[in-house]
Amino acid sequence: MLKSISVNLSQSDILSLATSPIPFGLPVMAGLMHVPVMCVLNYKFGTVAYTDVHLYVKNYGNYAITNQVNGLLNQTQDYSIVSYGDSLVALPDSDWVQTDLYLSALSNPTAGDGTVKATLFYSDVTVP
Repeated sequence: MLKSISVNLSQSDILSLATSPIPFGLPVMAGLMHVPVMCVLNYKFGTVAYTDVHLYVKNYGNYAITNQVNGLLNQTQDYSIVSYGDSLVALPDSDWVQTDLYLSALSNPTAGDGTVKATLFYSDVTVP
């Protein structure tokens, strides 16, 4: 069954995404793996665009598990983009099971004052 969860990112959240990834707040339970299907990012432009960076969803093991999104934060208008889950991500169970998922960036953007709503669509898989 497809599930979803959203987080809202403030200016300060966005400016520190690479150093302080934002958790989605998914339940952490023994034997449960959260598998991302896609992440919808809705950017609300403020008055100054950010320097653009690659955004992505990652897991506990610090692996990008959705395609990296570029070209969102440097917009001077409201903008939405969809990032799909990678087609193949082979990782040890310890990096998947009993972990939350996080929104992160390859580097911290500079300047800017818009906000982002990130909605993660995912499925749960039970791992023996």
